[in-house]
Amino acid sequence: MPNRSRGRDSAGPRSMRSLLDSIRRDPAIREGMERARLLDSFPAIADMVLGAGGSENCLAIQLSDRNLVVEVTDNIWAQRVQMSAREILKEVQARGGSPRLARLNTRLRQRRAPEPAATSPPPEGPAMRCERCGGRSAGERLCLVCAAELDYWRDPPP
Repeated sequence: MPNRSRGRDSAGPRSMRSLLDSIRRDPAIREGMERARLLDSFPAIADMVLGAGGSENCLAIQLSDRNLVVEVTDNIWAQRVQMSAREILKEVQARGGSPRLARLNTRLRQRRAPEPAATSPPPEGPAMRCERCGGRSAGERLCLVCAAELDYWRDPPP
């Protein structure tokens, strides 16, 4: 019966080193690792080009052959990044980015809406419902409308 275990081919088991070497030789993986390295170096570029606070307010989130996308905290930082786009792109290229890198786009960081405070509904029990109509009462047997209606019919006006 043939050996069908995972990680083995017809030539037999491979060492971890040979597996890693074959992965590193894959051009797509090498390119992805290079992009990740450039994206990781962006905080230093932001501080160098934009000054103090650049790395805290700007984050490179996507890098392709021709385009860099930077996420910013507000419109002021978006404007600063756009005004310094040429210097930022030159610095990314100097650190190994594609020479065809020509465009920098900014987008605002999505802010999460604050979670609403958990409010518990008022306790409901037999004392909180009107016996006649089932509506809410203020702890009485009848709601105000039903109580007024019964009072009216008990003692109708002349």
